[in-house]
Amino acid sequence: MLWPSGDWVSRAAHSQRRLVAEATHAQTNVSRVLVCSAHKAGHTLGQAIADDLRPYLPRSEFKEVCTSADLAAACAQAGLVIVIERDIYEMIGSGVLYHASGTEPWTRCRLQPCNTSGTDPSCCRACGECIAGPRGCNCGHFSPSCAGFIAGGTGRIGAALRGLPTGSEVFYASRGYQPRVLFASLAQLMRKRYPGGQLAQEHLHLLYRRGLAAESWEPTVAWADRPALTAAVATETLRYLLTALPEIEPLHAHLGSPCSLRLCLSQFTNQFPDTAELILKRAGVSTNRWPAALAALSQEDISSHPSGHSTNRVVPSAARAEVEAEARRIDDELLGGLLGRQSYGSGCASKPAEAGSNASPQ
Repeated sequence: MLWPSGDWVSRAAHSQRRLVAEATHAQTNVSRVLVCSAHKAGHTLGQAIADDLRPYLPRSEFKEVCTSADLAAACAQAGLVIVIERDIYEMIGSGVLYHASGTEPWTRCRLQPCNTSGTDPSCCRACGECIAGPRGCNCGHFSPSCAGFIAGGTGRIGAALRGLPTGSEVFYASRGYQPRVLFASLAQLMRKRYPGGQLAQEHLHLLYRRGLAAESWEPTVAWADRPALTAAVATETLRYLLTALPEIEPLHAHLGSPCSLRLCLSQFTNQFPDTAELILKRAGVSTNRWPAALAALSQEDISSHPSGHSTNRVVPSAARAEVEAEARRIDDELLGGLLGRQSYGSGCASKPAEAGSNASPQ
């Protein structure tokens, strides 16, 4: 989970009065609570909330990718689905910062997938998880983590760069977009910085780190290689289009029912106590159990207890803001504002002008 800097949150602050008004819709006799939060939108927080609610609502669980079918099932079973969302450009900016660390195994593999037909020493040098057995490399036998990112993040990015199907075409085509145009426009920014196929051999975390390199942070940010920053943000945007948005967006179209509660990650950074009370009310937890439940939930207050996955301190806030601004610019100029039009919840509107249409959780 990557926590936000909070710089943008003031644009769509939530009042105590609105939280209290929303709580009047509290459900009673809730049988099940399903907490949903996509990767980098509140994953660790969502898991913790589900765990903290379990002593009071035993059928509390967390699911990273929730679907409209999950929502329909919860409604049919007198359940509640809590969806934690985040500003789209913050998600991309934090993705750049986090993936620069190389913490996730797939970021250490080449954009060009390994040769799976036999021994490929270069494959094994690029991705240590491909090494199997004491006698060296055999890329025909992958560890589970290696097989996962070859079929997932890295493989799909590499396929998009080569103009091959990625598994996301149907999703975008069904919504009136030309997926090859979307992907190619981002790939062009990457190729512009890394011509001649060099990018296909790049480890993603090295690409991201190069993009974040700066000659100075104060009084203003001076990027060492501005095209590399653009390439890094374009890569993360492409990753989001290929792996995340097709899973997240379908659920948004079905939110708004009485059995769903949409929350923004900023509500947990700016006004955690009020948000925790709102969750307990909507979940139908008996008020006589609130003190213990609130005490448990208070341990997830990310303002008082920052997450170990936080990227706030990776770069100064001004640099982080520039990374997010670059994501917005790429979206506006190359994707026609596709990302900015996503239906995010209260306080998560991607642009201030959109806050009115997404003013409160449903």
